[in-house]
Amino acid sequence: MRKHLSKSRIMVYLLLVTVATLLVLSMTYARFTSAVDGNGKAALAVWESQSDALTIDVGGMKPGTVKTYEFYITNSKDGVTSDVAQTYTFTVESTNNLPLAYQLSPVGSSTAGTMILEQSLDMSQGKSRLSGGRLPHTTAVRHEYILKITWPKGQTAAGYADEIDMVTLTVDAEQDKTVTP
Repeated sequence: MRKHLSKSRIMVYLLLVTVATLLVLSMTYARFTSAVDGNGKAALAVWESQSDALTIDVGGMKPGTVKTYEFYITNSKDGVTSDVAQTYTFTVESTNNLPLAYQLSPVGSSTAGTMILEQSLDMSQGKSRLSGGRLPHTTAVRHEYILKITWPKGQTAAGYADEIDMVTLTVDAEQDKTVTP
């Protein structure tokens, strides 16, 4: 004997499918919460970094002259020392209108952290980036550097007579993500 699908049977089946779907969806989207009481302290790491303002003026330079600029970077400011270690990089940029040579040198040695080593800068693309500096956490440290700009004696072309050049030094510091055991 064959059962025929009547309108009432179709309605009952649709109602059962709808109820089953609603039941499954409501359990799927259920949110379970629980309340926990307690107390504690949250500690936030203090970030401090500072570098002195530096104006690099290459005006008045001529072949054979040297200008030096001293600057520093530190991990403390107003008596507050950074709670996180920092890595830093220097970027020296120039418009390359004049044939200048650049050299960065650390002043003295660091009592903590890592200073960028002495090196001549390759400015062939108008920019040189030096990395590797590191300031430790919770110990106030000041790293001092000298940027030496030289106009080589043999570079005396007449085209340099009325040229100007702009030199900028940018210090980028960020939290050191190195994990130490």
